[in-house]
Amino acid sequence: MSTPILRAEFVLAHEKLDPDILRAELELQPSKAHARGDPIPGPLGTARLGLWQVHTHRRTTADIEEVLLELLTMIDGHESELARVRRQYELKAGFSVDARVNTDQPFLHLTASTISRLAAFDASLDIDVNPMDSPMSD
Repeated sequence: MSTPILRAEFVLAHEKLDPDILRAELELQPSKAHARGDPIPGPLGTARLGLWQVHTHRRTTADIEEVLLELLTMIDGHESELARVRRQYELKAGFSVDARVNTDQPFLHLTASTISRLAAFDASLDIDVNPMDSPMSD
């Protein structure tokens, strides 16, 4: 048996997103940010969208809520400023969990409290489950 490896992220994205403007306007600093056309690792080589992202470190756990709570703790208190720049610059906002698995599958049970905290950001939630040996993004 092999416990999944999970990472959670919160992303603001748009083809015209300027990460330097967001760095200046937000108190929260990104884990990763780039503008459309910037060089990025991977097969694409250049970014198709501008991106501003906060993410957790990869961790060995099967509990999706655990990594989402870690991410929410990282961005706690920034809901209003993130919502403001999202509206001002018409950005897409989303949470994502990347799960890498061999045999054991991650489990998804979110408490009402976690759902409420996620909803405060008015963002989508994607959960991707991939084989352990598939390529990982930074």
